[in-house]
Amino acid sequence: MPIKSKPDYNRIYKDLVESWFPEQKEELVSLISVDITTSLDVIQVNNKLFNKNRKTRRIIIKNCVRMIYRVSLE
Repeated sequence: MPIKSKPDYNRIYKDLVESWFPEQKEELVSLISVDITTSLDVIQVNNKLFNKNRKTRRIIIKNCVRMIYRVSLE
């Protein structure tokens, strides 16, 4: 019998905001305070969080590139 458990999206997004956007944490808390239970909720939060502005997208890309670079050095 397969296990039917759902990811804790609120916790995932909380960790994401704390690690990637600490300077915007207060501003972004309202996005993740909503109960995220459906796929539509996830899409809406993603759109609000990652399409917020160009600066945010640049930060995400820069962090991803750094993580990939670090992993490639290991």
